[in-house]
Amino acid sequence: MMTLLLLGFGAVAVVAIFLPFVRQAYAAPSGGGSAVARDERDAGSLAELRDLEFDRRLGKLAEEDYRELRIQLARRAVAELKALDEARAAEAQRNQELDDLIEREVAARRRVHRQPATDGQRTCPACGQLASPADRFCAACGAGLLHTCPECQTPLPPGALFCPQCGRALPAPVAVPLPASDESSPVPPLAPGVPSRPSASLKRSEGSDAQQQHFVVDQAAPQGAMPVSEVAPASALSMQHAVLSTPFPKWTLVAGIAAMLWAGVAGVLYFRARAAIASQHPIATIAAADYHTLAILPADPNVVFAGYRGGLLLSRDGGATWQPAAVSGDAMALAVHPANPRRVYLAGHNLFLRSDDGGRTWDDVATDLPGRDLHALAVAPDNPETLYAFIVEHGLWRSANGGVNWAPVDASLAENVTALAVTAGMIYVGTADAGVLASRDGGATWTSANGFVSGALDSRRVRALAYDPVTRTLYAGTDRGLSFMTTMAAGWIRRPFAGDVTGLALGSDGTTMLVVTGRGAVFRSRDRGVTWSGQ
Repeated sequence: MMTLLLLGFGAVAVVAIFLPFVRQAYAAPSGGGSAVARDERDAGSLAELRDLEFDRRLGKLAEEDYRELRIQLARRAVAELKALDEARAAEAQRNQELDDLIEREVAARRRVHRQPATDGQRTCPACGQLASPADRFCAACGAGLLHTCPECQTPLPPGALFCPQCGRALPAPVAVPLPASDESSPVPPLAPGVPSRPSASLKRSEGSDAQQQHFVVDQAAPQGAMPVSEVAPASALSMQHAVLSTPFPKWTLVAGIAAMLWAGVAGVLYFRARAAIASQHPIATIAAADYHTLAILPADPNVVFAGYRGGLLLSRDGGATWQPAAVSGDAMALAVHPANPRRVYLAGHNLFLRSDDGGRTWDDVATDLPGRDLHALAVAPDNPETLYAFIVEHGLWRSANGGVNWAPVDASLAENVTALAVTAGMIYVGTADAGVLASRDGGATWTSANGFVSGALDSRRVRALAYDPVTRTLYAGTDRGLSFMTTMAAGWIRRPFAGDVTGLALGSDGTTMLVVTGRGAVFRSRDRGVTWSGQ
């Protein structure tokens, strides 16, 4: 949850910083989007192919139906991708033609503007440099020139739109807000006879003095919003540069400070997590092979069971030391009874046992299971007599009387189930290559519970699941570490544990957690997986 809050706060801060730039940039034309964007939205056959593959892996499609649907979707996907490529090529061609047209128009306007005046040239009163009738300032010294008609050289009043002598139309002034002048932006001296007033010159350089475009400030312009008359058409880049030169609001500074604070908090949490991983130390190493499951006895948190290929191991000091228990066989799953703190169930290959004395003795459960190869087992926390078991080649089954009688739940569930967890109203299934699946209707339908974006599960290879009914938290052990989830909407959050988790157990105190890795290393945490110091 803390990670999601940090990500949300950071996103708000970043948006706040860049919002002024976005608002002051030219707005893009609105519309329904390009043809390529519409084609990309419409090309859904690839997604349907992925869904088809997923349904097949879950066993919900017959092989014949799968092949027929896959051929149809593949043909449709090829046609959609071909149409998308053609649309992209056509749109690129249109964009190129539009760019060429704009470049030709700009080049033509510049050529007309840069043609030297053949008559009516004037002399700058300050330096004697020749100037064309359209110039408002001297190109050599920057002195202001008298505003005259480019046709008949008649002096013009400020803001005139037509020459009073010959009637020629003059360029209309364009109002552009400019920042107040300071020492870094000197105002050029005015020519003799021109009244003193706040003025400024705006000039856009194209790489050399011969390619400069000049903007002239009207003689009677008030300070704050000065009318500017263009000698040549101004480019969009010049206008955007003038607009972006305005000062930004003060809240931009506040947003920047917030972003730095967020980066600092995120950095502290990151380095704390790295330090926690570096400080994790095992409390024991089991000399066995192929570890499958862990369980802590609710009646005594020092009693821990570990199931592996050769049977069952027992620890009476919280996992520090281990010895073989009186059980042989491939022990795949362990489950404890939440109401009877000394009852433990053990399932596996040709195994379905129960102990009512905390693991001292084990008895076979007289049951009507359709098979004896059980890979996952779970007890419902709100109804301890309800058990769920995954049976190879038979799917998911449920018992309402402590494992004596069983009924099918979903016989089509994929064969790669590795773990089970049951909550109030939810069933979670861990798989070897599809992550976590969830069912809200008692196992009738299944959806992915792997999360998305920042809340995605770190790996699809799930080895263990454990549910804490006190905090309503689901833990998942994968080949890349440990994650937890409070709700499906919030997604998964990583715990600072590095290792291949093959077994996971929660203590009844709500804080103790044990993990066994693929190499037999046993780790213990006293704070729900935040630290693993081996204490």
